[in-house]
Amino acid sequence: MMTPRATTASPTNAAEPRALLSRRGLLKLGLGVGVVVAGAAGAAAWGLLRHRPAAPGRTVLSGDEVAVVAALAEAYFPRGNP
Repeated sequence: MMTPRATTASPTNAAEPRALLSRRGLLKLGLGVGVVVAGAAGAAAWGLLRHRPAAPGRTVLSGDEVAVVAALAEAYFPRGNP
């Protein structure tokens, strides 16, 4: 038969600082924050990409973006420059 052991705090254990979060709690907090950040980034990307202007016949750039790229190309590579 085993006798229960007395659980008294020794003077050395009483002075030890106690952790605010356990390892499991810190893991849960870190994973939760990661999920929230990933969800917020996905929602922001979805919101930005959802309201793009229509560009018939183009699959990558919108009509405004094509005009900007054409102006940049004309500025960097003017006509008649060998």
